[in-house]
Amino acid sequence: MQWTGLVLAMLTLSEPAATAPAAGGRWGAPAEPAPLERRAAGQGPAAAVAPGTCTAFADADFGGAALSVRDGQPLEWVGRAWDNRLSSVACAPGCRFLAFQHINYGGPRASFGGAFARLGEVFDNRISAARVVCGAGEHH
Repeated sequence: MQWTGLVLAMLTLSEPAATAPAAGGRWGAPAEPAPLERRAAGQGPAAAVAPGTCTAFADADFGGAALSVRDGQPLEWVGRAWDNRLSSVACAPGCRFLAFQHINYGGPRASFGGAFARLGEVFDNRISAARVVCGAGEHH
């Protein structure tokens, strides 16, 4: 298996949950997306994330395999092992995880800072590209 340019911390390997596109082969945004579950600053795994990084997890509640992404690390595509598989994220203080539904930073996007035990219906198991920004660039 080839991991080209990804820094990975493998906790466990499990198959991703099965997902399927809506009719017509395209993902449609849900009419009422589920609210994101965010933990207060300083609680949960965000305190344990290395400075200047965010860690995304294959399962909700920060479980399963983990993908660590450094500030400024290009991930135009998260790779076959991670594509449409991420369900929770924790970032070091001052960092944000920018998630994109399509490769090359395309499609719907969201910014997650702190710790999110669940990414909500729009982004759960639907992330194909990502970027981490820390410090002064964290709002872009």
